[in-house]
Amino acid sequence: MRDPVQPITKRQALANLRTILAGLFSETADIRRVADDAELDSAQIDFAGAPIRVWAAVLAEAARTDKVMQVAEVAAAQYEEERQRLTAAAEAYADAALPIACGQTISQPYIVALMSAALELTGND
Repeated sequence: MRDPVQPITKRQALANLRTILAGLFSETADIRRVADDAELDSAQIDFAGAPIRVWAAVLAEAARTDKVMQVAEVAAAQYEEERQRLTAAAEAYADAALPIACGQTISQPYIVALMSAALELTGND
């Protein structure tokens, strides 16, 4: 049997989201506005330094206060064309059941990955 699929860690998910956000928002004022609009406590965030570092601080506060999805939603409201990437990155952090049509959900990504790996598909199936 193959090695089971390893889920993305919460740390990796935040790093992915941080990279996306740093590419979209590089000015301190813009980063601060996203943090404020996501209702983060700006007093807990160090806004000095390179954008990637500032986003790390913003996302650390968002993770601490369970507002990672709010940060992604605020950013997506300003960059509609990036909504799917931002939402997917934030959902990877949550690793929770995902909504699909008609009020139903699909299992969390980790479980879907495990079930897929258990199939042991070879590509010739």
